[in-house]
Order: sequence, then C-alpha cells, then structure tokens
Amino acid sequence: MATGQNIDCTQVAIDVICEFLEVAIHSILYIRNLYPAAIFEKRRMYNASVAMSIHPQLNDYIQSCLGDLRTVLFTRALDKVVIAILDSHRKAIEKFTPW
Repeated sequence: MATGQNIDCTQVAIDVICEFLEVAIHSILYIRNLYPAAIFEKRRMYNASVAMSIHPQLNDYIQSCLGDLRTVLFTRALDKVVIAILDSHRKAIEKFTPW
C-alpha cells in the first residue's frame, strides 16, 4: 500500500510515548491533589475522561520535560522513566514508573 508518504516509525512511537506520559503526569498531579482542582479541565483521551491542566506555566514545564525526554528517546539511551513527587526537601515521597 503506497501512500506517497514516508512514515518515520521511530518518530511515531516517540510521539505516542510522550502523549501517554503527558496524560499520566497530568493525571498524577490531579489525583494526588498536588495542584488545585480548579486548574484542571476534563478532556477525552484514549476514550476516557482525564483531567488536564490549563495552567500555562505548569503546562510549559511539563512540555519542557517531555521535550527533553524526546531528545533522549531519539538517542535510545534511556532505560526507564520515573515520575517522582518530591517533598519540600526534594526527597522523593512517591515514584511512578510507567513501564
């Protein structure tokens, strides 16, 4: 099946991984009440209702982290991703490993 388009499977896979992690991060922040519920709105992702932040600075920070992750994913130099919640002393109080 020729479509005339070259599909970069690596790029597609990285896009899917980053989209999943973006939803996971927003969900963790919402479910763990780490930010006020008022900065989240419900959206449909993966045929499910999820809470996504509408706070510009938080969203910029998340996108910055995901941008860095994309770079590392392209180098294939990543063993795992850990999403950590830190206390005021920067000690991890909860960790999530999506895979």
